[in-house]
Amino acid sequence: MGAKIKLGDLPSELQTILGKKVAKAEGRSTRKQTSIEVIKKSAIQSLNAILSLSTGDRERALKLALKMNKG
Repeated sequence: MGAKIKLGDLPSELQTILGKKVAKAEGRSTRKQTSIEVIKKSAIQSLNAILSLSTGDRERALKLALKMNKG
């Protein structure tokens, strides 16, 4: 049985390269962290879209969003 090398024992450059290859081989996607600016921009766009709706449509859209987020 061969010796096992832990990913944490390797230099950071190799960890990055091998980590992506392992994730791809296992069928996992590598996640990227979303910046706060992107989240803020998306939230503002969503609020602007809701703001343009009539009161009844706004209420219906928010109820639907709550329903979708629950399950």
